[in-house]
Amino acid sequence: MSSFAECWQETWVNVNGEFVKGPDATVSILDWSFVYGDGVFEGVSVVDGKILKQDAHIDRFYRSMKRANIEMPLSKEEMAERWRETARKNEMTDGYMRPLVSRGEGPLGISNYTELEGPNVYVIPQLHRAGGIRELHGKRARISSVRSPSPVVRDPRVKANHYMPNILAVDELEGTDATEAIRLDNQGYVTEAAAANIFVVKDDVVTTPPEHQILAGTTRATILDLLEDDDRFTPKVDDLTPYDVYTADECFLSGSISGIKAITHLDGRAIGSGNIGQTTEAIHELLTEHLVENGTPIDA
Repeated sequence: MSSFAECWQETWVNVNGEFVKGPDATVSILDWSFVYGDGVFEGVSVVDGKILKQDAHIDRFYRSMKRANIEMPLSKEEMAERWRETARKNEMTDGYMRPLVSRGEGPLGISNYTELEGPNVYVIPQLHRAGGIRELHGKRARISSVRSPSPVVRDPRVKANHYMPNILAVDELEGTDATEAIRLDNQGYVTEAAAANIFVVKDDVVTTPPEHQILAGTTRATILDLLEDDDRFTPKVDDLTPYDVYTADECFLSGSISGIKAITHLDGRAIGSGNIGQTTEAIHELLTEHLVENGTPIDA
């Protein structure tokens, strides 16, 4: 049995307010998240017994539900307590939680939209994981052929359960030297990685793509705020093309679970020196200190 499987045996999952052991935590095959990917979710880190960016994640969670027109009977405060309760139940010091809401369950066929019973609310902890926000590694990336969907088709600011394009982008990396996929939109502008936002560094300017074409990450927003208050750097939100990444001094990704990951090579070409840059290291240190210091204790 793998270490994850062993840990899963003793993991408590919150299913509609009730705790169930991992192996017994199941959902109906008529749940519309399973059938259609009809739901929204968040990815939340727990570090040193604190939930990182709890309020920002809660706010985005509810914005996603509002856009998806999923009516949530729980208030934001009740939802936040459910997250903390799940972390406490699992005695989490460091780990990850996946709060997920599906529209509910009921007859198949999207015309049966109004006949569902729900929503269903799940909080899924993952106690066993490698890495975390404190570790900074150099990664290699490749430009993906899987384009980011247009906001006209699916607004990327909604953190929806439909992640097939993201998975296909990662699947393309099999057999290459890369572990990260950089995605473009239909105009050829850089959007984001498969599960992270992207930044490029040129001189002291740190640039990230605008929100209308990406999932606006809570960690991305925190980095921009921190850079605004740090006179060493100039934050900028602007369109990027692959040219900007190839010719950057440094490049890094940001996400709630991994923190910052340096991108040292793109399509086999070195970015800058081909090593983790000083600016990336400084921002990683700045971000990590801020996140841990300002996290919400699970026993709050």
